[in-house]
Amino acid sequence: MTYCRIKIAEKDHELFGVLFLNQQHLIIKSKIMFRGAIDCAAIYTREVVKEVIACSSNAVIYFHNHPGGTPSSSEADKAITRKTE
Repeated sequence: MTYCRIKIAEKDHELFGVLFLNQQHLIIKSKIMFRGAIDCAAIYTREVVKEVIACSSNAVIYFHNHPGGTPSSSEADKAITRKTE
């Protein structure tokens, strides 16, 4: 997770990224999929799924930052996680 922290640390807007993994759970690709404002980012499941298929990923890890400084998961964070499972 250090990789994810370095990739999006110190940003003043919310970013949502995906690590695409192969069968052995090794990273195939890392991509920032969406950029938002200081407190939110619109996430489109269809776009994530298209990228999963395009790189033949077997698993994914989602990551995003909280530029406002609150480290806890918001209700919106939990909802998007449930939506994309």
